[in-house]
Order: sequence, then C-alpha cells, then structure tokens
Amino acid sequence: MKTLISTTIASLCCVTLFSCASIDSGEHYASTGEKLYAENCYGCHREASSLNEPKTFLHETIHDGGKNMPSFEDTFTEAEHQQIIDYILSQR
Repeated sequence: MKTLISTTIASLCCVTLFSCASIDSGEHYASTGEKLYAENCYGCHREASSLNEPKTFLHETIHDGGKNMPSFEDTFTEAEHQQIIDYILSQR
C-alpha cells in the first residue's frame, strides 16, 4: 500500500512539474515586438533603449542590414518590422 501511495505522489509531482515546464516561455513578453526583439536583436543590441536612431533608419537597417548586421528582409513581415520598431521606440 505504501508503494502505491508513493508512486501516486511521485506521479502527481512529475505531472505538476511537466505542466509548469511546458508553459510557453513567450507568455511573459508584453508584445510581439518585444518577443521578436528578444529572439533576434538582443544578442547584439542588449538594450532597445540605446537604439536612439530615427524610425526610418531603424526600418531600413532591420530590412536591409547594416555594417555587421544581416538583413531581416526575408525574416520578418512588414508588420513584424513595425512591431520591433514600436517596441524599440517604446523603450526610449
């Protein structure tokens, strides 16, 4: 009987831990732009607030690439470009 109870408790603990671990990690992002920035820009541009460039420059650079930055023309839709830019501007 003790074995059955121990197995049941262990199983419930595993299910609980698994369900917590399977929660979408993107749920903590306030916006799609923030999520896209975190996934694609953060590695090189740690703080969005430090990108004090005009909106048109940000769009051209994301679209066409820059000095050491690849183009994201084929990676993002126009709406996603704008969401990233809106996120950057919101951090200023």
